[in-house]
Amino acid sequence: MADHRIDTDKVSGVAKSLHQVNENLHQDFSSVIKAVNGLNNVWDGGAAWAAENAFNKIKNKYESQRYTVVENYVRFLTQQVGEGFVITEEANKSLADAFK
Repeated sequence: MADHRIDTDKVSGVAKSLHQVNENLHQDFSSVIKAVNGLNNVWDGGAAWAAENAFNKIKNKYESQRYTVVENYVRFLTQQVGEGFVITEEANKSLADAFK
């Protein structure tokens, strides 16, 4: 059987990094949304309308779902792998000590 080791501090660090990257993407995408919406002031016509609609379709379909999926993964890493592993390991050690 393979020997697997989990460094819960590293898992927590990865979760924090993923959360920060997700927040940065969310904020950076907000500036893109503002820029695309600002095109209305300088770009008229069918191409402008088509570009804005295509952008909004992508934004509406993927922006919040992507954010939510990453946050759920961060929560999983934090609660189940990080904290959950530590709690389970402590319980296992306590049970093992009871049989000594």
